[in-house]
Amino acid sequence: MAIQLLDITSLTEAFPVESFDFITSHDTICFLKEGQDKTALVNLLALLKPGGLLLMNLPALTAFYGTHDVALGMQGRYSKKSIKRLVGDTAGIKEFIYWPFFLSPPILLARTVQKIELLFRDKTKIVSDVKMPATPVNELFYAMTSFENMHMSAKPWGSSLFFVLQKPS
Repeated sequence: MAIQLLDITSLTEAFPVESFDFITSHDTICFLKEGQDKTALVNLLALLKPGGLLLMNLPALTAFYGTHDVALGMQGRYSKKSIKRLVGDTAGIKEFIYWPFFLSPPILLARTVQKIELLFRDKTKIVSDVKMPATPVNELFYAMTSFENMHMSAKPWGSSLFFVLQKPS
């Protein structure tokens, strides 16, 4: 299989509708302008066979907006409510999970400071604050996130939103 560079808003031109049982798309439609994200979502769902699943992960909640969003050119953050509005009746929502919950307070604190800094900084020179932490810190974060995923089925918030959509049969 060859790798193809495609426009997510016109995938139905590249593949026949109802071609796939399963599609995963992580952190993609958040780079599209409002309206284009819905077009991309509708196109992804059109590519699914009846009963097919679409797994997505997107940046969540405007409270977590920060330099990472600016540096990468993200156009939006999502909530359960905004995803329900985008999906409408085109698919069933099988799963909704905000994550990471335990890491949210320090992320929120950092992003709040960044929002203040953004008021005074040249936005063209901003770089992402997301970097791989030192191995012990990364292992701690991984353990925390793994624990919450195993023991918490519902989380009230997080900086990301994972969800599963199912195309009607």
